[in-house]
Parts: sequence; structure tokens; C-alpha cells
Amino acid sequence: MEKIGDHFGPFQKRAVYSRGRFSIDSNRCATAFIQQMGLAGKDILYVGDHIFGDVLKSKKAGGWRTLLIVPELNREMEASRTMKIWSRQAEKFHELNDLNNSLNTPEAKEDVGAKKEILREIARITDDMEAEFGAMGSLLRCGWRQTYFASQVKKYADIYTFNVYNIVEYSPLHCFNSPIYLLPHEEKFLHNIACKAAQGVQGSEEIGTQEEGKAQPSET
Repeated sequence: MEKIGDHFGPFQKRAVYSRGRFSIDSNRCATAFIQQMGLAGKDILYVGDHIFGDVLKSKKAGGWRTLLIVPELNREMEASRTMKIWSRQAEKFHELNDLNNSLNTPEAKEDVGAKKEILREIARITDDMEAEFGAMGSLLRCGWRQTYFASQVKKYADIYTFNVYNIVEYSPLHCFNSPIYLLPHEEKFLHNIACKAAQGVQGSEEIGTQEEGKAQPSET
């Protein structure tokens, strides 16, 4: 791979840096960069492949936006496309959810054998889900739970991808918006609203069917 630059040290105009890792000197360099460019921290996107060495430090030192490179993500996305993992795992997610809920039933609490059987079934389904991604399993998920690495990505990186070239088609002014995450009580509230709305639609359809089925008066 061709080396782009060899400069390392204080910020200089027209000097291409050979290192991007944050250190005590590079913190001062980051401040100088922001001042000379006339930019705010939120206007800069810092790209790196290390959560703490790149993403966390750049965010704390300069308040920069961060893009984390996760090369392994390409393999997981390719596996999902070619093997249709998520279409198969959707059923397993429901199975795991049902099994997890069954652990709280009086039968499972009183019967140790039943509880052990449920736990064995959870372990079996989790292993099946992991095997879809290869011998080492998924980097981002273990069964229905996110891995520790996935939680760190979610916590520290503003956006993430497997290759920086994936953003070349976006304008520098493009704004990536995060999805809205609901709290459990909010999810339950919206679920109840959706159920009532669905029941209302079903009821109106039944009324419409009954009205259509009524005999129309004959013309004399």
C-alpha cells in the first residue's frame, strides 16, 4: 500500500499525517487544527478502526463526530445476504423469547428439571444461531443478546461501516440521523395503541361486510 504522508507532530498546513492516533501532543494538534480550519468539533468526522484509541479519544479531545471501521461487518452482512440468516433467525428469536418468558412461570420456578431443560434449549438455539456466522460466531450478537463489542460500538461511535469508501457518495453536508429508541414502557404503550387500531380496522371491515350483505329494496 502506498504511503500517503510521513508527517508526525505539530499541525502544519499542507502536511499529510502518517499517524492518526491521539496522544498528548496530538490533542494540542487537534485543537490547532480546529482553530486554523475555523470549524467546530461537530463539523469534523474522525475515521478510525479502534474504539478507544480512535473513536473515544477523538470524541473526548475535540468533540468530533466519529466513524468506526469494523472490517468484520462485511463478512456478517455478506453472510446475511447469501444465507438469508435473518429470515431463519427471526423464528429462533421468537423461540428464545418464548423460552425466556417461560423461565418466569410457576412451573419452571418450582420444577428444577423443567428449568434446566428450558436453559438447555436456550443454549441449543443460541449455538445454532452462532453457527450461522461461522466457527467463531457473530462479532455483534450472541443469540438474542448484543455482544460487549456491539454495545461499545453503539455507545461510542456515531456511525460505523466496514469500509470508509462506503460514504464517498454522501455529500459532506449530509446528516446521518440515529433511530429513535423507545423505553420498554413506551414500546408497550405503542403496542397497545397498534392493537386497538388493528381491532378498530377489523371491526369497521366487519360492519362494512354486514352492510353490504343486507338485502337492497327492489325497485317497483
